[in-house]
Amino acid sequence: MKTWHAGVLLVAAAVLSGCSGELRVGVVLPETGDAAVYGASIKQGIELAFEHGKADRRFPTGLIVEYRDSRSQPDVAAAFAKEFFDQGALAVIGGVTTAEALAMVAVADRAERILMSPSASAPELARNSLFFFRTCPSDDLEGPQIVKILTRSPETRAVLIIQEPGPYASGLLPVVLGEMRKRNVEVCGTAPIQMTDVDWEKKLHDRITSCQPPAIFVCASGGNLLAAVLALRAIQYNGLIVATSGLAAREIIRQGGAALEGVFFPMVAVNWIQPKEEIVKEFLTSFQSRYGVHPDIFAAQGYDAALAIGLAYSALNTRTGRDLQLRLKGLGEISGVTGSLAFDDFGSIKHFPRTYWIRNGAVDDFEQYLEEEKKRLQRQWEELMSRRR
Repeated sequence: MKTWHAGVLLVAAAVLSGCSGELRVGVVLPETGDAAVYGASIKQGIELAFEHGKADRRFPTGLIVEYRDSRSQPDVAAAFAKEFFDQGALAVIGGVTTAEALAMVAVADRAERILMSPSASAPELARNSLFFFRTCPSDDLEGPQIVKILTRSPETRAVLIIQEPGPYASGLLPVVLGEMRKRNVEVCGTAPIQMTDVDWEKKLHDRITSCQPPAIFVCASGGNLLAAVLALRAIQYNGLIVATSGLAAREIIRQGGAALEGVFFPMVAVNWIQPKEEIVKEFLTSFQSRYGVHPDIFAAQGYDAALAIGLAYSALNTRTGRDLQLRLKGLGEISGVTGSLAFDDFGSIKHFPRTYWIRNGAVDDFEQYLEEEKKRLQRQWEELMSRRR
């Protein structure tokens, strides 16, 4: 017997003029399984956005939001998406992983309904669908930033790539390799992450020994990403380690602990320390009050996905996926937690990643850190010079 966790949230707001009957949004997330490290945070952000939509009356009256657990299985995610569309939902928030999004977007296209992903970054998702939207940067933006991090030092002319199997790495890696060719950086070797092979860590060690790479890029997500970094620490690799944005998940950082210290990755900038934007302040305060933890970037992207859907529902003229598509593309003047809700012609949001790293067990903006260090050294220099006068 199939089971799932389902929650129903009724959101009250201004009446959608000229319409009657139920308005419905489906949410399909990996609450269990390998991708649950992302699904849990994203769900918290989505729940909070719908709560805020109820409180400030920005979402339509009677909006029904139902949740399903994909169990980190693409076929299950696609089946739930179809169920929601068959019930009349104009949009489903989901496709947390690239694999799930690829399965779900085919269902959305057939139904001519919207799939809003908080985190699937493969370029082909947006290129091949009129009904796919996302609130995370695509690989076309993340890939160049990864190579920028890898080549911060002019001495880095060769990189070893550790790659997981599956569609996520297949989407991101060509972008990274293309950017490396532009910068005349060569791949000195590759090493697959093969969790079913008991000797994969030994093979990784042998590859690093023969290659002696000054930098390593881990093209993976979730448990594969964490396993690769832990393996590198176990063999005491002391070069530069660059990961994907998947490293920024709160649960991965908790599980990785000290082993993740000093690992770099790209991420959209959100000022959690001294937020200036009111929406960021409200999100941060509400999130910590409700869940008792600090939000991660995936919670913020989940919030923005739900915010965009709720606001677009409020602007509908006709209850069709095509009208909802138009309303989503008209949100450019509105800000979410991660920035403007401006979707391009392909449904991708234009938020450019910055360089982050794990410092003192937390996500830290490396570019901001460098600026602060420059100021600190300048102050020390000025103090030294003043004592010599």
